[in-house]
Amino acid sequence: FILVCFACASCFFSGFLLLRLLQLQFDYESEKTRCSGYGSTVETSYQDRYGYASRHVDEHVERHRYDVLKNVDVDGKDLLFVATRDVARLKLLCSAMSDCWGFNSNGWLKSHGVPEVATTNADFYVKQRGLRHEGGKPAAVQQHYGYEYGGRFGLFSAEYYDMMENMKIYTYDVKIGEDMPDVEDYKYGVDQLFITLLKNSKFSTHNPSQATFFFLPTRCFAYRRSQQDRKAGGRVAAMTVRDIVDWAKSLFPYWNASRGSDHVYICSHDMGGECSQLADSDLHKNAIGLLNTADYSEPWFVPHKDICLPHHPSHGENSLSVRGRKARESSSTERTILAFFAGNLKRGRVRQSIYSLWRQDSTIHLVHGYLTDDAYYRYLTTSKFCLVVRGFRAWSPRLLDAIWFGCVPVIISDWYALPLQGLIDWNDIAVFLPEGQVSNLKTVLTSVSPERLVKMQENIRNVSKHLTWNNPPEPFDAFHSVLFQLWTRRHIVKTQTNF
Repeated sequence: FILVCFACASCFFSGFLLLRLLQLQFDYESEKTRCSGYGSTVETSYQDRYGYASRHVDEHVERHRYDVLKNVDVDGKDLLFVATRDVARLKLLCSAMSDCWGFNSNGWLKSHGVPEVATTNADFYVKQRGLRHEGGKPAAVQQHYGYEYGGRFGLFSAEYYDMMENMKIYTYDVKIGEDMPDVEDYKYGVDQLFITLLKNSKFSTHNPSQATFFFLPTRCFAYRRSQQDRKAGGRVAAMTVRDIVDWAKSLFPYWNASRGSDHVYICSHDMGGECSQLADSDLHKNAIGLLNTADYSEPWFVPHKDICLPHHPSHGENSLSVRGRKARESSSTERTILAFFAGNLKRGRVRQSIYSLWRQDSTIHLVHGYLTDDAYYRYLTTSKFCLVVRGFRAWSPRLLDAIWFGCVPVIISDWYALPLQGLIDWNDIAVFLPEGQVSNLKTVLTSVSPERLVKMQENIRNVSKHLTWNNPPEPFDAFHSVLFQLWTRRHIVKTQTNF
């Protein structure tokens, strides 16, 4: 019996090895056929990932350009292993294979994926597809990074990799306002987090001659919370920002070289750009604001230059982004509540109308006041749609809460410039309802087909990483996405100044 079993196992293994060698021979012949018809011949030796055999393949290939992302790799999606670290050979082989999307410098060719795994052992090379922009310039990488999504994150380009390699930000060593300590707050904590992440990142430089931008590390929330009274706190914040700008102007030449156009400040508090009201007018007019309050109807937000931040930080094991991970994967059929909102329903110009119109509807759950964390998470998990309604300001932390739990946001806030607008196509992941049409709320929500709802939830899963802050940062997360938006604003004409 043992001999019979051993003989059967030997036959099985021999058959498997024979089939594998036949497959390699077929791949070899197919590759030769597919690559024939071009100019020159190059001999490349390669080994398949299992190490069973090697071949010499004559390749007649059209060369491609490759974008390089340093210290990043793709998790899985392995197409072929090549026993070489010769980048030129890897480029040649990847160019010869239409199903090769890119490769790492360790020799692994990849079929697709998102280069998001940080590593010190490899760089990742992404094949350009030969497409061209208008005007005939070489295209950015036009292949979607692992998912079918219409926003610019699906079209991350050579410009993104250019940023990763070349962007440098000089941060002023500001002592003004140091006596006002930071205050931990999940709603308003982005300014201090961004300052910390930037300081510890590869983008930071102490050499102003290398700087793409100059950063004024303003801490609006800390200044505001130095006073109990909201109005008094707002004035302290505006005075402190003014003093910081005056200090930078008087001691350094960088501001006057561009009238502040290559300078950046941050304010994640509700006051937003209003913190610049007492400062040099060029701060508001020229400098780039990283702001939570991004409202087209307010004079302190300047759409062509200012950037709307992903609103609040949520990182770590107990964060909303982590706790909502399972909910993001749940199907729409598991969500039994049509729509949900919890908060102060008497605040602002539109919430009272929603409350009076829909509080009796059993499919729309409106909670006036605040819930326990567990109850709030339960609603986010079991609701198809989550209402993001204007309060005193256009923005609300409920937007990212909904995204992190896979609940489709319903944005009822006119003239709201959304986070990462222009990079994310919000029409693919949210429903928009004008403030004057809240009486149509249920009609609009029930008109969303099950197929569209499923697609929107899938898109939410795909873009949630770009709206999530991490410490330390991860590729393509909120930190890098904000910097990418900043990078696209880098073309500033400066007065010739020797720093």
